[in-house]
Amino acid sequence: MPPTTSLPIEIIQLIIFHFCDKAAYIQDDEYNSAEVKFLTQVSVRRSIRILEFMPPYYVENSKAMILALRYSLEALFIDRFPDHIPPDLRMSALPKLQLVRNTYMDGILNYPGWCEWTLFENVEIFITSYNRNSYFWAKILKEDKQFHLPPKLKHFVFIIEEGGTFEDDGLFPILKDQDIECHFRNKMDCYDILELIDKLGSKGPDREGAKHAIEDSLKDEYVV
Repeated sequence: MPPTTSLPIEIIQLIIFHFCDKAAYIQDDEYNSAEVKFLTQVSVRRSIRILEFMPPYYVENSKAMILALRYSLEALFIDRFPDHIPPDLRMSALPKLQLVRNTYMDGILNYPGWCEWTLFENVEIFITSYNRNSYFWAKILKEDKQFHLPPKLKHFVFIIEEGGTFEDDGLFPILKDQDIECHFRNKMDCYDILELIDKLGSKGPDREGAKHAIEDSLKDEYVV
């Protein structure tokens, strides 16, 4: 996929300011190179498909932007969850959200039912750090029979970090029993993720072909 042209920083700031604070710069502001009407175009909202949620530093603005984009957002990056997901976002429906990526699992004992939050109801792919999180997943799926994964989840993508090791802790047969495929990658960038969600978007007679295309895209890069 060819790289896209970056937007000027003042336009990005204007978009965030518009979505989060419901205000706008005046047109003759010396720092503003975009007209306010630019932000009212439906195409602006539709074009934002991936968002990185960065609590606790920008929690209010990030939360407001996610809710403003709830009907177009397809992938969400959250460094830490479930404890860093604000209460009013947990039960919010994001109908197009199909992919979630995280690095750390925090607060899992405080929120045993987090996988059943409305936020995750349409998620088909989890991308997470293998070396940081595989122990958690193996432990909770073995020991907590009340724990339920999101209903549409079909793929776990484990990122093996540089210098990381692989150990079979019994996690993969458990996931396989729930019809969830496990994949291993050394890295995944935004272009890889956009490719995945494009394939997830295939419907009707193309859905089965999309399933195989997704599996091809997730062919293991890391040799165990």
